[in-house]
Amino acid sequence: MNHYYKKVLELPDRCQFFAAVMINNRDLIPKVEKFIEQKFSKIEMRSQVFSFTHSKYYNREMGDNLYKYFISCEKLIDKEELPDIKISTMKIEDEFLFFKDGYKCRSANIDPGYLTHSKVILSTSKNYSHRIYIGKGVFAELTYVISHEGWKTLDWTYPDYRDKDSINFFLTLRTKYLENKRELKQK
Repeated sequence: MNHYYKKVLELPDRCQFFAAVMINNRDLIPKVEKFIEQKFSKIEMRSQVFSFTHSKYYNREMGDNLYKYFISCEKLIDKEELPDIKISTMKIEDEFLFFKDGYKCRSANIDPGYLTHSKVILSTSKNYSHRIYIGKGVFAELTYVISHEGWKTLDWTYPDYRDKDSINFFLTLRTKYLENKRELKQK
């Protein structure tokens, strides 16, 4: 087999799992994190919790005082796991349902994704023109691109992902991810 085809057939590197967690009650943080750790692995990094005022999209369902933060877990994942991970996080959200005006509403919204050396991918169950279907009712969205020119947001990158603190979280996560990959290669 020539070098080109061997390279094409290689499995992609494992990537860093992360999740964006939105809640309507800060007291839910340890409870939500317990479910995440039981399902995935120990939480390794978390950003500061911030008031989510970037959009009113979730207010009707979740209320007006929303909080958001990012977490990452120790265990690296395969990219192919993302649809199953999204389904798992939706099941975790179901643990925090409440009734409002006769409808089931979420107290927690968990959007998983992954980071590699060159990009950040976010998963969603909502289709749109810039999202790619990856199976099981899940779509993937390129959120950041990282190149020799630096860190780039895209036209569709959510406003809260454009915040300096959010970008710093992902820059720190990328550094940690690359260090972990180097350590694994040395073993």
